[in-house]
Amino acid sequence: MSDSKLTTLGLVLDLEGRIVEAVKHEGSYPQFQAGTHFVYYLDTDSIQRFLDYLKDTLEHGHSFGGELLLNETHGHLILSVALLKTGTQIVMLSLKERQETLTVLSEIIRINSEQLNSLRQAQAFKHYSHDEATAAYLREWTALNSELVNTQRELAQKNRELEKLNHILHETSMRDELTQLKNRRAFFHDVIACSKQTIQRLVMVDLNGFKSINDRLGHHQGDRVLKAFAHYIDEHIQPYGGEAYRLGGDEFALTIPETNMPDLKTWMTALDQHLVTLDATLSAAYGDSLLERNSLLADLERAMMQADERMYRHKALRNKKRHDFHA
Repeated sequence: MSDSKLTTLGLVLDLEGRIVEAVKHEGSYPQFQAGTHFVYYLDTDSIQRFLDYLKDTLEHGHSFGGELLLNETHGHLILSVALLKTGTQIVMLSLKERQETLTVLSEIIRINSEQLNSLRQAQAFKHYSHDEATAAYLREWTALNSELVNTQRELAQKNRELEKLNHILHETSMRDELTQLKNRRAFFHDVIACSKQTIQRLVMVDLNGFKSINDRLGHHQGDRVLKAFAHYIDEHIQPYGGEAYRLGGDEFALTIPETNMPDLKTWMTALDQHLVTLDATLSAAYGDSLLERNSLLADLERAMMQADERMYRHKALRNKKRHDFHA
């Protein structure tokens, strides 16, 4: 039998918990006697726990991840056990540490395969008589191994499906539902992560005149404007290696590697020209700040505050110019 990094003990029990045989025995475990009920080896507090594991195994076919304590007579060892019902018997493994279901199944399959090989070799060398009982035993272990392999395959498939769903859920949680830009949660995550590699320029953008669109034309038209605006900034910031985010309402953020930074005034003028095609009352206010490499959350918050202050100064200046023009 080959060594295993996972299992130190393997016992075959009958359905009542009596030991049939030890199929693996390493370390300082006691010699388990065939025909003895396993509770004979357990500490008082672990007896009921084992009986509960046994009940679960009979009802559900398996019980994974339980811990049992051998009594003082038998070394006071802690067993991290997994049980699996196999027809009229139960395979119980003692693991070196708690393991996930797929890992435990792989180990049980490995041990079962070794038992099959041992039986076949024994038959080949006539160490066992070729009676019907031995043949039935061999068939039972073969069927068990096939069943375990199928179970493992099904679990692996379900794990892949779960990973795919988790990925979809993660992506959904990082996207703004209306515009499909990344959202505020993604913004904080991405900016901190990217700052480890590069210095970034942070640009905060706010739509001037957006509230009047909702008031005049309704929220449906307001949503249409937000989506068109989001599509434009996303498409036009990507050539510079930048990323666009909707932080909420009509508040957006852009991040661009400082080495790729376009002339911001020229870029924003082109944005204003596009906004006029959506609605003549629209324009954009903006403010920017620098985010140094290896920035922390507090650094990002300071950069956002600085960019916000510049954006509101820009907004106030534009409003003043508009007022002076109409005066």
